[in-house]
Amino acid sequence: MNSPYLFGDQQFAGLSAPVQDGVPVLPGAIPAGEFSQAGSIGGEPVAPIFDPHHYARFNGEQLYTLGAAASQAVLLRSSTLRNMLMMRNTSGAADIYVSFGTAASVNSVLLLAAGQTVLFDVVVPQDDVFAFSTVGGATLSIASSTSPGRSI
Repeated sequence: MNSPYLFGDQQFAGLSAPVQDGVPVLPGAIPAGEFSQAGSIGGEPVAPIFDPHHYARFNGEQLYTLGAAASQAVLLRSSTLRNMLMMRNTSGAADIYVSFGTAASVNSVLLLAAGQTVLFDVVVPQDDVFAFSTVGGATLSIASSTSPGRSI
């Protein structure tokens, strides 16, 4: 079955997705009962909906080496909305504490044990991200994506 998320010249029920920089984009507002392009599924009329929030472009990871017992800003707030954030403690033994919007400490809301990964892909923190390690030389790997055309 075809995906409702279309790329390039792919089509679903005769509808083409408008694309910008390789990512489907939302068409202009569609008044109730009207459709931007003709199409139907099972005889029912449909309007194409393309949500750029559901696409991520990581462009690689960023690695941060953390010192012991000192909070460090690892990812600053973006001028556009993040739509995905992934972090992994790549250390062999160190615990890494992560905080959003304030300095990290052993009391921070998020603890990543050695090897653990966390993914935010539904509700994504928009704050500055801070990290704190219990052992010097711990490494935190971060990948983030911002939503095209959406700003804070």
